Amino acid sequence: MNTPIVNFFDLSSNNGEPLRTDTQFGLCDDDGENHPNPAYSDIRQPEKWIATVQNPNGLGVQFYAIDKRIKIIIDGNEQSLCDGMLIFQEKLYLVELKVQRAEWINYAISQLRNTIDLLKQYHAPELAQFKSKKAYACNRKYPNFALSHAATMNRFYQETGFRLDIQATIHIK
Repeated sequence: MNTPIVNFFDLSSNNGEPLRTDTQFGLCDDDGENHPNPAYSDIRQPEKWIATVQNPNGLGVQFYAIDKRIKIIIDGNEQSLCDGMLIFQEKLYLVELKVQRAEWINYAISQLRNTIDLLKQYHAPELAQFKSKKAYACNRKYPNFALSHAATMNRFYQETGFRLDIQATIHIK
């Protein structure tokens, strides 16, 4: 039996995440998958940040936790979802946070792709409202963009309609 799909965009179950206007803040996921709490935004503990959000114009940015907040079971299998999304000015950025070393990019892309597929299936009207859509695979241990992933990034865009960035800095513009 399938679990009813919950609203990815429902703030009432978002652990009190504030609207961020900070020029810089971090995204954290304590202890990865072994921690029962969802990812969250933070301004006080940079040592815990897996991704850094650069917001030089102080735009209002809302972080919504997805993984560990939303559980979707399809045909008896719990779906693997990305950690969260940032929403601002008709833009949607999905974010997967990693700290691991081996095969992290493929695993992150898989979670992002699965989340996009579910959003398209259950929230197509909401997705259509966003003029810009991106997906970020972030890893504190590999913070910089690597040009060697250009083919993967292009294929991801062609298949999902979301631009893929593989880096630990998210630029809000």
